[in-house]
Amino acid sequence: MQLVRTAGTLTLMHRRSDLQRRMGYVYIAAMAALSLGVAVVVVTSAGSVSLPTALVLGAGLVIAGMNVQEALHDGDVETSLDTETRTITRRHTSLVKSSIETVRFEDVASLAAEEGYVGRSRCLVVWLRLRDGRELRLAHDHIWASGAAASEAPALVAEIRVATGLPAPAPRLAG
Repeated sequence: MQLVRTAGTLTLMHRRSDLQRRMGYVYIAAMAALSLGVAVVVVTSAGSVSLPTALVLGAGLVIAGMNVQEALHDGDVETSLDTETRTITRRHTSLVKSSIETVRFEDVASLAAEEGYVGRSRCLVVWLRLRDGRELRLAHDHIWASGAAASEAPALVAEIRVATGLPAPAPRLAG
């Protein structure tokens, strides 16, 4: 995750490394092969598989499918915050889709970096929350066991807030 400043524009970039990208392809291939293998076992031994075994194999197919779906949609995000036109453009690119979304600064309810999950990974997620209730994930930083203090995301979010005037989230009340 990095923040690039140019004249009138801040660009927050979240890009997977080449290793992460290649491992995603390997992961998709492995899950697809596992799914195919389970499907072959179920089809070739249709009459001789007990119900519990069939249920376990079916659950394995569902989980492998969810894993493939997650890996296909994991991608790179580039967010440009134009302080002159007061617009935010988010570009998301993954293996199966690309999307571009533009919002105005006035439509933003808050910009925050919060602990959460992306897929099954514990991350510090940079969220852009809009007044209409939508949330756009701008970036995430895997924090595993190190905690949020090890991430550069809070400092980048604070820098963006100062440069753009975007609001911080309202404090959460305990209880």
